[in-house]
Amino acid sequence: MRKISPLNLVPINLFRIYKGIDMKIILIYAVLLFVNISCFGVVTEKEQQDKMIFIKVNIVEGKPAEINYEILPGKIKTPKVATYFADDIFYEILDAENSIIADGVVKDPSLRNYEYVNEKGELNTINVKRDSSEVIVRVNYEKNISKINLYRVPEDNSLRKDKHQFIQIGSFPIKID
Repeated sequence: MRKISPLNLVPINLFRIYKGIDMKIILIYAVLLFVNISCFGVVTEKEQQDKMIFIKVNIVEGKPAEINYEILPGKIKTPKVATYFADDIFYEILDAENSIIADGVVKDPSLRNYEYVNEKGELNTINVKRDSSEVIVRVNYEKNISKINLYRVPEDNSLRKDKHQFIQIGSFPIKID
């Protein structure tokens, strides 16, 4: 009876093709080829540098006054689930066809909570609303960004994502050169 080895199961028996060549050399060559291909893919990805855009909206007395943006190298990890709380600011980044590129929520920077110790030695919290603040939205850069919509999340809708019940703060064009 003939003995079956794993080498007989390979369609092309490498031992018969490469007579006189040590199999260690072939194995080393195959490993180096694999590493070379893997590294080339990484270099190609690094050549296409990731960019992110910081959109800064100045808010004066609850209304947006000025918008600026800055494009920087890097990539932003997007959260899996957004949580909405009352008075947070919901944003949408849109393209020219009004398709949503990115959306999310940021805390309203004009609202601050301060803790202090009163005359009785008890810890109290006071909520302060500033007249002016700057909202910063960070998203991954895309060439077709054309507009940002800002909404305030109302108290009765803090945990559900229903944009139609949000209070619109403003909509602004973003002109990327």
